Formats: sequence, C-alpha cells, structure tokens
Amino acid sequence: MNPKATPEADAAGLRTLFLEYNSAWNEHQFERAGEFYAESFLLNGARRDIPSFRAQIADLIATFPDRDWQVEHVVVQGDLICALYTITGTHQGAYDEIQPTGRKFRTSEIAHYRVADGRIVESWYLFDEADLKRQLTQP
Repeated sequence: MNPKATPEADAAGLRTLFLEYNSAWNEHQFERAGEFYAESFLLNGARRDIPSFRAQIADLIATFPDRDWQVEHVVVQGDLICALYTITGTHQGAYDEIQPTGRKFRTSEIAHYRVADGRIVESWYLFDEADLKRQLTQP
C-alpha cells in the first residue's frame, strides 16, 4: 500500500500545509499566498483571487503591523482543516472607523479551510470582532 494514499498520510500532509501557511502569515510573507491558495477561491462565501486577497491582507497589516496568529488547535478531517487561533496585535491604523489607538489586543479566531489539489479553495473566518472593538475603544 502506498503510504501517501492513506487517510493518515493525507491528514499529515494537510497539517503540514497549514502549519507552513501559518508560519508564512506570521512572517508577513503574503507574497507566498499562491503557494497556499488556489488562483480563485471562496473567502467567507465570496469569490476571490490572489491579488485581491493580498491587497486585503496588506490593509489588515497596515492597521495591525505586528498581527500574529497563534495556533491553539488544529483538526484535519478529509479535505478540511479547522483551526482555533489566538490573534494579537497593536492598533496602528484606522479600523472600521476607529482611529489608531496604539492599543494592543488579544482575541480569538476560528478558521475553516477546504483543500483541493494541495491548495486552499475555500476558507471561512470568524473572530470575536465585538471583543476586538471593545479592546480598541475602552480603557
């Protein structure tokens, strides 16, 4: 039996892909997006491409230049990856009409990815935006 054809090998490969992706993101190597995402993919239900995704991430990093995604848990099943993150950063740019405060934040995010042919073809992100805004606006 070919070990690459086993569910365990497939899960290990997806886990490796995910950890490499997370490492690249934490190094802010967003030019590598094409290594991890298909040229066209779904992001929270909307069709996206690599250039528009890079622009979105660039805006996010301009707002939170030290943003970090700490992986708390990863579950791989079939072609799906689910991750729980703790995200941190410092508010240095306007965010949803909240002017820069210089405040640090820490909140949770969950992400769900579907992979085909070694690339992410669909991703869903959900984070505690109310908690983030509270941390940015309240003393």
